[in-house]
Amino acid sequence: MMTAGDIIIPGTIASAASFIGMIFTYITGRSVRDLPLSTIRAAAQGPVALSGIAKPGKEGTIKARLTDKACLYYHLRITKESIDNDTTEIEDFNSTQSFLLDDETGQCTVSPKNANFFRQGMNITTWRGSKPDTQAPEDGHSSWGNYLFTETSLVSGTPLYVQGDFMDNTVAKPKGKHNNGAFIISTVSRKKLIKKELGTSIMLFTIGLAAALISVGTYLVCHGNLSFVLAH
Repeated sequence: MMTAGDIIIPGTIASAASFIGMIFTYITGRSVRDLPLSTIRAAAQGPVALSGIAKPGKEGTIKARLTDKACLYYHLRITKESIDNDTTEIEDFNSTQSFLLDDETGQCTVSPKNANFFRQGMNITTWRGSKPDTQAPEDGHSSWGNYLFTETSLVSGTPLYVQGDFMDNTVAKPKGKHNNGAFIISTVSRKKLIKKELGTSIMLFTIGLAAALISVGTYLVCHGNLSFVLAH
């Protein structure tokens, strides 16, 4: 039999998680709105927001480990499903080799280590395998197995919005006095990113508020106080 705790506890957790997510999303969106877009030629040392085209750096492209595709950056996530359909994360890998950003006024280096990536629009490949190092099928069809692989890659020529700390013609994660600043690499434009973050904040607030109201309502009903609250 379901008890009040079965509703109140998950509802409280969901509400808290939604509000925390809303705050983080709002802060990210605020940082994008507050930092005006610059060109590479005019960029000053410190926090910077740039828009341009991703290109290979002096080290060239890299090859994704399990698809062998040439790219500038890739993210690989491997999970394992049990017989009971429980999912365990095996690996969450981000490549760290630098690449270039070109905005026609100049070029700068982007060091992707520890960046907050918005990967919408990147190339995504998913497949299954029976081992944690299963290569992606060459024919592009998903194979069988209890390991699930998801690879997201950034290829040369992709438009990017990059926000971070600009130093020695390199954009990287803010440090020192700027270490609280956002470090964003996004295939979504600045304008769409701001709109996306605002929409996400509103959605998370709505979910959190709904979960909180359900938890409070359940508590009051179970303690016989609902009629008193409604009367006042």
